[in-house]
Amino acid sequence: MRAMNPLSATGVLIAFVERDAALYARVRFATHRGQAIEFTSPTPTPAESRFVGDYVGVSYRPDQPEGAWIA
Repeated sequence: MRAMNPLSATGVLIAFVERDAALYARVRFATHRGQAIEFTSPTPTPAESRFVGDYVGVSYRPDQPEGAWIA
């Protein structure tokens, strides 16, 4: 199986999800094929550094875009 390099996209922060007293960014973006994806960042996001509606850089694997992360 060939390893796939991550692709980049621009997403928009649509919400914060609170889990274990930490906030995680919920982001929506479109893949290179136009597929709409929403994901929750796997790492906490300091709320004071980002706001709902902000644009963020996203990286994702083309074979698994739902596993995206904020770049």
